[in-house]
Amino acid sequence: MYSIVSLISAWVRQFYLPNPFATIINPSYADIFNILVGGAILHFLSYGITSIYYRKGEAPAVGSISYLIWYIINTFIFIGVGSLTSTIELYILFICFIYIVIISLVSNISNGNRYDF
Repeated sequence: MYSIVSLISAWVRQFYLPNPFATIINPSYADIFNILVGGAILHFLSYGITSIYYRKGEAPAVGSISYLIWYIINTFIFIGVGSLTSTIELYILFICFIYIVIISLVSNISNGNRYDF
């Protein structure tokens, strides 16, 4: 089951999601950036958030689905923030703030300490 879910996840990420960096980087360079750096950034964030509550090997298909969901969420966060700001400094500031909030919420919820910051 994991191999099927993993294949579908890779297919969706590769062919159906828009380039999240096209809103902040010159569109002619956005694809190159996404291939060389952007994919690693999205992977790091998606894997990191998923690993807060999912332990590797417990249920691989569930982990793969969770990773895909966070990858999609992260893609649209990057697109949304990019459409709000035109400077890279504000973009990075907003992204950092959003991920501090997300990581805090997911950590607290997964530990059963809801809203205990």
